[in-house]
Amino acid sequence: METKDFRNEKLSVDEINVIEKIESIIQETIPVVDSLLNNPFGMKIEDEHVTGLQLNGFGEKVIEIPYEELTSLKELYLASNNLKSLPQSLISLKNLKDLVLMVNEFKVLPEIVCSIQSLEKLYLDGNLDMESLPKSIGNLRSLKLLSLGATRVNNVPDSLKELTNLKSLFFNDSKLTELPESICYLTGLEELILRWNDLTELPESFGNLRSLKLLDLAFNKLTSLPDNFFNLNKLEHLNLSSSELECLPESFNSLTSLTTLDLVENKLSNIDALKGLKALKNLYVCGNKIKEIPHWLCDFKWVMELDFSGNELKSVPNCLGRLNTLYELWLSDNPLKTVPESLSWLENLKVLSLYKTELINLPEAITSLLSLRHLHLHENQFEELPKSIEEWIDELKMKGCFVSLEETGFTPIIPPWKKDWQREIE
Repeated sequence: METKDFRNEKLSVDEINVIEKIESIIQETIPVVDSLLNNPFGMKIEDEHVTGLQLNGFGEKVIEIPYEELTSLKELYLASNNLKSLPQSLISLKNLKDLVLMVNEFKVLPEIVCSIQSLEKLYLDGNLDMESLPKSIGNLRSLKLLSLGATRVNNVPDSLKELTNLKSLFFNDSKLTELPESICYLTGLEELILRWNDLTELPESFGNLRSLKLLDLAFNKLTSLPDNFFNLNKLEHLNLSSSELECLPESFNSLTSLTTLDLVENKLSNIDALKGLKALKNLYVCGNKIKEIPHWLCDFKWVMELDFSGNELKSVPNCLGRLNTLYELWLSDNPLKTVPESLSWLENLKVLSLYKTELINLPEAITSLLSLRHLHLHENQFEELPKSIEEWIDELKMKGCFVSLEETGFTPIIPPWKKDWQREIE
């Protein structure tokens, strides 16, 4: 990483003095960096002022720093410092926008944080003893992102609803058994991450969150969804993977903005409730009990990724070849007897996964698929493949395509549903 010495930067005498004080306290030379996100330690200088400071892992000595002398500070990272409290001098940081307090030892969010009304992003992840937020959290009216992952916060005050500018709330890995009602009043919320909790149901008021664009409920214990869940017609990304869903209500059709839907590892036997979701680009239903791919799916002209692996498919509809935007097709771990010649029409296909099926041959027409980058054929009982298929496989390999004919324990591609859902809404 490229770093610079602050003594070569244009800074006032006062700012140079305060940096030297900080270095004396932490007993380290602080490098100047271009971005705090990409560096484990350092400071950021803009317009001749210190605007960012990252002091992760220095312990409680960071409390001694004279923050009142850093009035231009916009970003402050104090993660992994075993902090139980914060200095009152933080109230002087009138320009602070990002505060990172991850992996400390707070039992409750210090009141002083709720006095920094300029805050836009607050990260509290990994404070394993934190069980509640103060009522004064509602004072942070400029807050756009609040991250509470891997905490034990279950006491959320009603004042949370005052955070009318909040766009992103991360509440993952927190052992929630029920969703705090006040969250359902955050009507401007666009991104809500609730994965890895113990939720068995959602409150009826959940349908109030009409601005949601991304919702991650993976790895909970949901068996059903509230009726007004389907008011969320701005949803673009929905993750319900690894839940206990056995069926989908017909009202699912009202989620017409959905482009990505993850239903991996549920107990679904059919997906007819998705028939109206014509905007879908990515559909992941791996690990269910689906016996056939519905024909109506062939009319989804924007679809790019389909994962039906790990189901009970014995065949693939011929019409699937009409999906000329399809980029990835995962059909592995199904009792497939045949695949249609129409797969050869998928000229944009980059990934074709057919391992662990009951296929004994492949249609020769498939040799027209010359854009493939990954072809998975291992754990099948193929008879001797026609020469044309063997030549096609050799040609793909020459073009750099990964082809698996035997189990190697290594497949250099991540199934699409394993990709990280968490993203920041600008």
